Amino acid sequence: MLSKLNLARYWPVTPATLTIWGVLAAVICCSGASESFPVPRDRLYVRDPFVWVDRENELYYLCAAREFPDGEGGFRVGVGVYVSKDLENWSSGYPVFVADAETNPWAYQDVWAPEIHSIGDKYYLFVTMTSHEQHGPPVDKRRQPKRGTQIFVADSAIGPFKPFADRPHTNEAWITLDGTPWFEDGKWWMIYCHEWAQIVDGTMDLIQLKDDFSATTGENLKLFKATDAPWVISLAEWSQGRNAHGYITDGPWMHFTQSGRLVMIWSSFTETGYAIGRAYSDSGSIKGPWIQDPEPMINQNGGHGMIFRDLAGRLRLALHYPNDHHSARAYFLELDDSGDTLELTEPFEP
Repeated sequence: MLSKLNLARYWPVTPATLTIWGVLAAVICCSGASESFPVPRDRLYVRDPFVWVDRENELYYLCAAREFPDGEGGFRVGVGVYVSKDLENWSSGYPVFVADAETNPWAYQDVWAPEIHSIGDKYYLFVTMTSHEQHGPPVDKRRQPKRGTQIFVADSAIGPFKPFADRPHTNEAWITLDGTPWFEDGKWWMIYCHEWAQIVDGTMDLIQLKDDFSATTGENLKLFKATDAPWVISLAEWSQGRNAHGYITDGPWMHFTQSGRLVMIWSSFTETGYAIGRAYSDSGSIKGPWIQDPEPMINQNGGHGMIFRDLAGRLRLALHYPNDHHSARAYFLELDDSGDTLELTEPFEP
């Protein structure tokens, strides 16, 4: 069984193989055999890590953007899932979503920041999709690809996930990314980023979702902009002029502390690279207004965090470090939320 699952790295991805891998994954995940988790965390390349906790079967699902062979000598982008019992040893990855021109023609060039959420009797995949088409006007005379957050739906956490329609859920005229859901006052919302590549000073935005998540409804609300945080510098400053002059907003995630204070963690850049900061809602609502912590929480060139409670009940921060496209790994740090903020229980020393 293990040798067959490892072949998921090499087999072409088709609707038939997606079904096969779904069945194989379900069997292996429920087996509990230690040999089902051969990949140590420090050998697993992951950017923008997201962990879904299966408490019934006492398993962790780590979803990440991946490339899969297309059977014709090339690759197709998509989302892979790895499974673990201890956050340190993981199964080989298998595809839960693959982008292609037939099922999602508006965007199939790249996939970022996947999140899997169990809501009601469905599973929803929030993912940033990139199109082969381009937007204008460009920033610093460089045209930018169309990009947006899209939501897909499945009956299982291991997919396969299907689109609602051939379009992003975010504004089609905008370059957006990193959408994540939030429930408040009986309504579902999506928080996402309007990208610096289009507006220079990136923003954090909010839009209401329809009850079935098939589309958004109502008007967009801007929550804050990157330069509202004192710790943020531009890409040009960080790279000493090698990059465009823009201010990044990335990776929003919300959490109520034990005192009832609503905190948002999000990522941008400081002099030392990628970082995670904290913002606090002055009203207790997702609509803010938002007050920025003057200092980042993580400042070691790692970021794009999300928060989950592990199987032992400990609060964890997942992030990737370092922030590059060759050696990024997932880290799971313990958090303290006993007061009005979020703090690491120990210094981050990767």
